[in-house]
Amino acid sequence: MSFFRRHPAAFNLLILVVMFVVMLGMAEMYFRYNGKYATFNETYGKPYHSLFATDHRSWYHIYEPHQVTSQSLKEYAYSIRANNEGLLDKDFITTRQPGTIRIMVIGDSFVQGMGAVADSTLPKQLEGILNNHFKNEPAVEVWNCGIGNSDPFFEYRLFADRLLKYQPDYVIEVVNFTDISDVILRGGNKRFNPDSSVTYNQPPWFEPLYAKSYLARRVVHDVLRYNWQFLRPKQEIAARKNSEVLIAGVLNDFEKLCSSNHIPLLVAFHPGKNEMTENTGYTMEGLIHDCDSLHIHRSDIRACMVSGGFNAEKAKALYWPVDGHCNRFGYQVFAECLSLPVMQYLDSLKYANLK
Repeated sequence: MSFFRRHPAAFNLLILVVMFVVMLGMAEMYFRYNGKYATFNETYGKPYHSLFATDHRSWYHIYEPHQVTSQSLKEYAYSIRANNEGLLDKDFITTRQPGTIRIMVIGDSFVQGMGAVADSTLPKQLEGILNNHFKNEPAVEVWNCGIGNSDPFFEYRLFADRLLKYQPDYVIEVVNFTDISDVILRGGNKRFNPDSSVTYNQPPWFEPLYAKSYLARRVVHDVLRYNWQFLRPKQEIAARKNSEVLIAGVLNDFEKLCSSNHIPLLVAFHPGKNEMTENTGYTMEGLIHDCDSLHIHRSDIRACMVSGGFNAEKAKALYWPVDGHCNRFGYQVFAECLSLPVMQYLDSLKYANLK
């Protein structure tokens, strides 16, 4: 203390430093309590998870074959079991009953069915609708080839290398707003390394601090004006456009691969929760235009929903409020909208056979 008696200015500086540190600590506690800057994982009590992290080590974004795990969140909980291909369906086999139509639905967590048990997912409800409509003549099997956190580049790789051998009669590739974000973070085909590993785009240098401090997140988002992908407004516009160009390219590759194997492809676009319930705009419009320009057969589930009378208030009943995935009623509506173009195709097959 004798030092501070001799140097009162140093003592005052120390007091200021201590007050500043205490204020920083209080601000950190406030923002943590407020939860505004919490990531999706953190809202469920899980640790921060970098969007740039490669959680899997291969080209194929799937579960381990026959892996059993649980989907346990605040709004729902159930167990899941992967099949021989690491997807959430019965084991896939190449043989089938004569006359059976085999349809694959490929996509991310909305196809996998996050928020619904196995028989209430989009593919299985679509299967029920089609078999009920056609009275099993022909019998239709719809395979669930969706996997959470996937995107069209992983899905194309999965289909080309592991699913094409099962010779589907019809393929539905499902795309939504998260795919644009995923490709911004991961890039396109450049992510696939020659050694069968994957590498995403690199995070900014300050992400370790961002991961630890909510106060740092306040500065990053509200002062420096970065979004959750660490892009400023002008950067985000350019990145979204580039992502759309990359996705349109891989969808065109999908179309060419299917066409060369005489398999009809339907690209289906669907809205996220906020796009239906908060009128935030529809992020799929650019990709829908790109598909039309490339003459890729596509379906817009949002347009189907709107024409069916689903306004913002009515659409709230289709999604989990916090998680944002569909509940079983939402997947039912998606399946009903998708069934229309599929029925047209199957009706054309029946007509051709009659001729």
